[in-house]
Amino acid sequence: MTTTPGTDNHVVIGTKWRVTVHLYTPQADRVRSWARSMQILEAEWVRAEARRLVTSEGLGQTAAERRAAAAAIELRPERWPSQDALLERAIRGRLARSDVAGLQGPLEDPEDERALRLPGRRPGSPTRSFPVKIAATLPAALIVSGRRAAWRLSGGAEGDLRALLALYRNKKINQRAYRKGRAPLLTALVTWADLVREAIDGYEP
Repeated sequence: MTTTPGTDNHVVIGTKWRVTVHLYTPQADRVRSWARSMQILEAEWVRAEARRLVTSEGLGQTAAERRAAAAAIELRPERWPSQDALLERAIRGRLARSDVAGLQGPLEDPEDERALRLPGRRPGSPTRSFPVKIAATLPAALIVSGRRAAWRLSGGAEGDLRALLALYRNKKINQRAYRKGRAPLLTALVTWADLVREAIDGYEP
């Protein structure tokens, strides 16, 4: 497992990455409400199943509750998915839309493709404006597909930002030139997190 500190960092966990996404407060509340609604539905099912077991099989209340709770664990992934699973479904729905569906293949430049898989803060990641950060464990392939789509929607602005930052860090340009060059690139930039925020706004569990 590896991690790099940063605003939009990710932790590599097998074929999944632990990522952080910046959200507006209503969006974060929306995601959390998905998970709460699933928890409520599961609890209602467990109570109803326990009552059924008491009536139909003559189990004591405690034994019935234990069996119902164990059954719920097996059913949970499909019937009452986790917050991460619901967020994944929302993102898959966004990436299936026509404006990005054809933009998710590997990038032509191997260096650009490699950059999409680097942990750490993404170029153009916000440092302010989004008051809430949420973490989620998502399939790495899904994240890379989303980053490829964002890269192409931006016309390669993320790569240009990386190159500009390298010039500045290597003292090839001064801060004024860096800021001047950075401004139009940020205007053109579409990030993976932008697509996630759009996914959240348009998804209903």
